[in-house]
Amino acid sequence: MKGIIIIMVLTLIAAVYDARQSRIPNYLIISGLIIWTIWMIHDNSSYKDCILGLIIPLFALFPFYIIKGLGAGDVKLLSVCGGFIGVNELTKYLVIILMISFIYGVITGIVKKKKILNHNLIPMAVPIFMGTVIYAAASFGIIL
Repeated sequence: MKGIIIIMVLTLIAAVYDARQSRIPNYLIISGLIIWTIWMIHDNSSYKDCILGLIIPLFALFPFYIIKGLGAGDVKLLSVCGGFIGVNELTKYLVIILMISFIYGVITGIVKKKKILNHNLIPMAVPIFMGTVIYAAASFGIIL
């Protein structure tokens, strides 16, 4: 739970890059991994929980990268976020992200008045950030 502020900042920066440049830079992901490593060493979290939280999204979302449903940066960003959240909360986090991404994609498709068949048309870090904010609000009891 302590890592939620870190991933909110990380996903906000990623959302800005993705919205402006249609990509998430690797140095942002590497910075997130370095912060995650330091955080994991100094926090009393379970190493197994954190490492599984990092690895599971990578393998679970890789097929979506293969079929061009997600960009590589999106998959890596969600993996780093999963490391901070841990495997116990990972399903809740990813379901929130999935729901927000679907809504965001539909609204973007309506606004642009065209079918969205290619991931490059939607900066997915934006709904990832929105979902992270909603997850944080739910975790702190602000919303149900």
